[in-house]
Amino acid sequence: MSKAIWSIALIGQVLVPLVLLWEPSPQVVPLLALWQGITGAVMWIVGISLIQMVPSAKKGLANGLMMGASGLGSVFGPSTGRFLLYREELWELGSIGKWGPFFSRLLSFSQFVSTREVPDFQVIFLMLSASTLFCRILIGGWGQHPGRFEHDPVPGWGKTLNDMGRLVRISRFWALVITLCRLGGPVFQASNQFLPDRAEDLGPAAARRTPAGSG
Repeated sequence: MSKAIWSIALIGQVLVPLVLLWEPSPQVVPLLALWQGITGAVMWIVGISLIQMVPSAKKGLANGLMMGASGLGSVFGPSTGRFLLYREELWELGSIGKWGPFFSRLLSFSQFVSTREVPDFQVIFLMLSASTLFCRILIGGWGQHPGRFEHDPVPGWGKTLNDMGRLVRISRFWALVITLCRLGGPVFQASNQFLPDRAEDLGPAAARRTPAGSG
């Protein structure tokens, strides 16, 4: 069941970049953001559930791989997006050996000189759609294999609450939660591409704010 729900959530996420390819207007962004949040939450919940279906000795490895993959995506995703958007400017800097400005702009320590318009995002939207659909095929086909947990009874609320009670008494759990909340939030926020000031740097947001008839 977890595999099927995860696959359906991935199909739902494919719609977001496809709609932006077809209708990249500010009016559809709030609805797409809501849809992205819903499907993403469903995918995350069933994904965490799915990786628990391993022998007890491998649960740490399974959870570590899941969180590690999420962390790597959060770190390298923004840089990959900037590279695709500003590849001409970065290529020019690299071709003349200006690696300082190259990495400074790629890692968002300094602003790019050129601005991007809506058509420049089409490559990223296509790549997002293709990669999400590819992941759906992998999850749907090979995301879960029958094992010794297949016929286990579904745990009730009593066992669930008991497990939660044991968890909150583990000091390492609170150390991990506090660390992620204190350090993870600022990192994700700093790399957020949808902040108003970052959107102005990209061009379309600033263009939309230009009063009508001002040229």
